[in-house]
Amino acid sequence: LQSSVAVNITILPVPEVTGITYGNRTNGDNLPVTTTSLTLLFTDAMACDQFDLGSILQVHDITPDVPETNTRVDGNSVCTNGNQKLIFTAADQELKYGHTYRVSLATGFANENDNPLSLTYGSADKSWTFTMAQAPTVEIVPVDGADNIAITLPDHIFLTFSEAMDCDT
Repeated sequence: LQSSVAVNITILPVPEVTGITYGNRTNGDNLPVTTTSLTLLFTDAMACDQFDLGSILQVHDITPDVPETNTRVDGNSVCTNGNQKLIFTAADQELKYGHTYRVSLATGFANENDNPLSLTYGSADKSWTFTMAQAPTVEIVPVDGADNIAITLPDHIFLTFSEAMDCDT
């Protein structure tokens, strides 16, 4: 007696990261220091409640020639089941002017079908970097220490800032 068995196998695709945003920007260069959150976007809904998100997504300061290089940035990661987003918000004053940061994902982070990310997103080719803008500078006219400055009306002393200032604060 001969029998045959048909087996249908469905191979589910592994999740991938489709993008990253920094605040409301997709470019991670010269971000204003007020940018405190980043969002990773995935192809699939992720099984967020099965993971310690603080261990899954990590942000490190990798600024060269700085004592705190490779220091982990404190913050909070948020993700809800059925969602294709993982949002990281840095703690107050954690991101510093002129510093460069690396974002990485630990292995094992999986979608709702228990399929893990396809590669180690903590490796150099699967991590992201972003850089904060330089600290604002102030240009004072006349220069500090200048002597014999004649001020006649309508002459003024000017302060010029390198970025827009909030005059209400």
